[in-house]
Amino acid sequence: MLIVHARGVSPVVGLILLILIVIILGSFVALLPKGLVEKAKPAPVTALDVEIYRDAVVVKHAGGDPFNIRFAKVKVTMPNRISFIKPFLENWLSRDVMMEIGDEKALMYNECTFFRPFDYGEVEVFWKDKIMYRVAKSTINEYYSPSFLRNYSSTLRVDSVLGVIADENGIVATACNYPDDSPGLIMFLDELGNVNKAYQGRYNYSGLHDLPLRDVAKAPSGYLAVGLHHVLKVDNSGNLQWVKYYGSGIYRIYSISCSGDVCAIVGKYSGHIRIALIDSNDGDYTSKITSLGLTGTPDRVIKVGDGWLVVGQTLSGNGFSALFDNNLNPVFVKYYTNVNVIRNGVEVKNGYILTGS
Repeated sequence: MLIVHARGVSPVVGLILLILIVIILGSFVALLPKGLVEKAKPAPVTALDVEIYRDAVVVKHAGGDPFNIRFAKVKVTMPNRISFIKPFLENWLSRDVMMEIGDEKALMYNECTFFRPFDYGEVEVFWKDKIMYRVAKSTINEYYSPSFLRNYSSTLRVDSVLGVIADENGIVATACNYPDDSPGLIMFLDELGNVNKAYQGRYNYSGLHDLPLRDVAKAPSGYLAVGLHHVLKVDNSGNLQWVKYYGSGIYRIYSISCSGDVCAIVGKYSGHIRIALIDSNDGDYTSKITSLGLTGTPDRVIKVGDGWLVVGQTLSGNGFSALFDNNLNPVFVKYYTNVNVIRNGVEVKNGYILTGS
């Protein structure tokens, strides 16, 4: 009789060996150069024009491949001074933005960065840490200025421009005049700041008159501007359509924002901040007047995707923000003890950016 003794491997030991083999193979693959698996994308071949100003570096796409400015940054080096590095997009804007032929990007910075005006500098533009452009500039421009600068103090007696918007019709601005007892002003400007039309009028109410027109908003059939205790509407050509008073519910109106035919106005009555919705066609209320539950001064109302955002200053001197849904139901009220006032805000992904002092 032939007896054969066969010795096998325990199932538990076999499983352990199999797991070890998988781990070793995975580590080996991970250590392989990435280029063996996926060829790295080369840097774009692009022609750039760069100008240095005392307050900005301006990069223009002059030809070649488009490139994603999400991965681009510029570096300016001054002799015997600190270097200045600026990404094309702020770090919190993690999105793809393509720059193509003819596109221009101004990267603003504070002149104080260099302590005094400079007359020489080297500029380098990087894309994913690969150099795209390098040049030494011996001529530095004064300032990266807007396409126009207009002064309306002599022609229209403008003291301060308080609200401004731009659309396909040009620029619409609201202002206050001087002396102090002069009425507010709404101006219609072309793309170069020249005055096409200006409307000015005084509206008496309970022995008082309006001084500034504080804010302006675009509606489907014209523009709405707010004063001390009224809203006025003009058509797209600047002709006055109507004036509406709100002294009994919102005595002082500070800001207006529109979404279609619905506009939100924010003001206060007896020190209490209030918000209401009106119809842009006739100025009538479309909602009840809602109190924010605090005293102070509102600075601006902003239309956001899920309602209306109000910012300003409390009576105690702290900045605040308050969110209401589209029906003016309160969502939140937040106070900022380290900020004196919130002046404006903008909606971004997963929240809001607020500016103030």
